[in-house]
Amino acid sequence: MKRYYECVYPDYTRRPYRILLLAVALLFDIVALICLVRACSGAYSYFAGVAAWLPVTLALRIPSLRMAREWIYVFDGGAFSVKVRYPNKTEEIFSLKEKDFRLEEVGDGEEKSVKLYCDPCGCGVYVIKLSDGKRYMLALNAYMLALLNTIGDEERDVVSG
Repeated sequence: MKRYYECVYPDYTRRPYRILLLAVALLFDIVALICLVRACSGAYSYFAGVAAWLPVTLALRIPSLRMAREWIYVFDGGAFSVKVRYPNKTEEIFSLKEKDFRLEEVGDGEEKSVKLYCDPCGCGVYVIKLSDGKRYMLALNAYMLALLNTIGDEERDVVSG
């Protein structure tokens, strides 16, 4: 029997910056609209203002796309992968199969690990150490933790930190 389980965590850590960026872009949209109205009413020099403000608003919106993301943990029949989903694309951070990793609860000295979860997720935080030496901090619920333990080494237990 093939098991499939997926956890999706929306990442709100950069949300205030995104809201601020989009609010500034909206302000520039209003300025561009005012310039357009003035240009249509006979002051043709305001078309230059429209041409100047519209690229600025687009330049502000493009980085805001990278700020909206979701962390996706997928367990699919003995393989575990972590992906990050943006509004326009999905990137796989890593994927692992049996015995390619070591799993520990977060303890002291794990500050060098890359954090792959959002802050208010409410799950237990674990460090997964890959065989190539890379470390990632993951928020795992009890079921995902059990699934990861099933594809890990039978002799090891989760080490409390």
